[in-house]
Amino acid sequence: MGHGLCTVAMRADSTAVINCGSVNSLDNAGELAGRYLLSRGRSRVDILLLSNLSEEYANGAAMLMEMVELKRLVLPAAAEEGPVLDGILSAARSHGVEVAYINRSSSLEAGGIRIQAFTASNDGERNNALALRLGLGDCEAFIPGDISMAEERRISREQALENTEILVVGRHGSASAGSELMLWELNGSIALISAGYNNFGCPEEETLERLSSCGYNIYRTDKDGTVEIRIS
Repeated sequence: MGHGLCTVAMRADSTAVINCGSVNSLDNAGELAGRYLLSRGRSRVDILLLSNLSEEYANGAAMLMEMVELKRLVLPAAAEEGPVLDGILSAARSHGVEVAYINRSSSLEAGGIRIQAFTASNDGERNNALALRLGLGDCEAFIPGDISMAEERRISREQALENTEILVVGRHGSASAGSELMLWELNGSIALISAGYNNFGCPEEETLERLSSCGYNIYRTDKDGTVEIRIS
């Protein structure tokens, strides 16, 4: 999805979408996500959860609501006010979507899809962002999003994240994401990096090296396109 992020989880008839945004892309992220969902026979989404409201995480949400039926929109309680939020809330009102806010560590569930949210602490850096753990059956994925490395380490120390098989690498694989402590705590095997054309050099070589040294197989949307993982 260009230099952005969108993660879709599907189980039986239930669907959850984590983030929906992109920058430096000619295509609207919501349209791309909507086309993908419809191609999989999914015209209804149970949960759309936005881990923060920067463009690369959220600016496709309004268009996604035009293309599929959304039951519930979940936002960080400390979401940034501004045109992105205004547009998302306006679209939610137009389509009769329930809006919920997370203001502390919370758990959500939709038809066997489990989402655990961790709010960032007040360390002065991106304390309006969420990190998420996504579960389907026995498979767990961790989506740190845009939280800082310090927050990655804190959450790794405070939460039981071991044996989390899949990591959706934060910050598009920048050098300020993927702390070694977190990688070892997760003890995972698959790393997904969502990145496109950008001026920041993402994913950065030192992050790729950390992932490889910790035993992760790396898949990148800038090289591999849309990445699908099927869980038996």
